[in-house]
Amino acid sequence: MATTIDRGGDKRRQTRSVATRRRILDSAVRLFARQGYSYTGTSEIIANSGMTGGAFYHHFDGKESVAEAILVETNAKVHHAYTSADDGGSALEAVIRGTFAVAYLHVNDAGARVSSQLMETVGRATGHSARHFDAWTDAIGAQLRLGQAQGDVRGDVDPEGVGRSIASAAYGVWAVASFGTNPSDLVDRLAAVWDVILQGIVVADVAAYFRGYLFGEGRQFDSARLAAPHRAG
Repeated sequence: MATTIDRGGDKRRQTRSVATRRRILDSAVRLFARQGYSYTGTSEIIANSGMTGGAFYHHFDGKESVAEAILVETNAKVHHAYTSADDGGSALEAVIRGTFAVAYLHVNDAGARVSSQLMETVGRATGHSARHFDAWTDAIGAQLRLGQAQGDVRGDVDPEGVGRSIASAAYGVWAVASFGTNPSDLVDRLAAVWDVILQGIVVADVAAYFRGYLFGEGRQFDSARLAAPHRAG
């Protein structure tokens, strides 16, 4: 007798599994945002999600693995937001747009805001924060080096060093989003940071152009372009 393979059933189970995992992650984000990672227990995440303990432990070992999953997912979103701002034109414009794109992500995405506090706890302990920051500064440094080749960034500027400075300053501004600040305030603060940075890195002939760009098109970003990428497994 031939065996019938219920592929439809497998697909339904997979869909339910993905939905369960999503509910657990969303529950953790809500609790971490409300009371902090350190003051949230695994049992609270399970209860808040409405899932059983068995369902939780099918996907996660405990709250630390949930936090790591949030960081991985947010990492993918940040990368998507930053790279989606690059249209293949001016590299310096792309860096400016990219930092604002990530700022808007932190304003509009609860997981991104929570990830700021998780970077200081779980991310630091697991090395995730250092790896993420290094990758981020490398990406900015590479674009600044291209900006030098395009004649916009001064030749005496150290792209990697400035990249680290930009990433550090931008992260500080983005972290403010976790305090529930007004979105327009966040954008204004990032623009103020960039106004100072540009004075030290831009070729004099194009300084006026880039300052105008910063306070015009550069700080505007279409939120539709921040559609979530494929979620990390």
